[in-house]
Amino acid sequence: MKYGVLIQLSGSEFRKDDVRIGLLLYFLVPTHLFVGFLIELVASVHARSAQAHNKKYDNKDPKLRAAWALIAFAHTINATLSLGITTGIVYYRIHHPLIGSLCQFHAGTRDIQVVMAVAYS
Repeated sequence: MKYGVLIQLSGSEFRKDDVRIGLLLYFLVPTHLFVGFLIELVASVHARSAQAHNKKYDNKDPKLRAAWALIAFAHTINATLSLGITTGIVYYRIHHPLIGSLCQFHAGTRDIQVVMAVAYS
């Protein structure tokens, strides 16, 4: 073949730096999931206190909508950092297309899972 990217599957073409950085990115995804869990934990505590406040005073809390906007913004920042950091490292540091694609796919599916969980909860 004269054109295109030729990838050998023997493993001899994988640079050690690419594999090391790819594994680091792969195992950093759970940290972003943990940050998302902490954001949801704060949201649930706030929702319980707002529900108790609404039952006690029989009115809507005007600060509740602002709090939900802040929580959604925190999720947006977390997802953007996850995908942005992965994209930057893949673009500048990982030279093998398969490893880079796997890292991008893994970070992207994590972001989609978080968005779907927040949208349907």
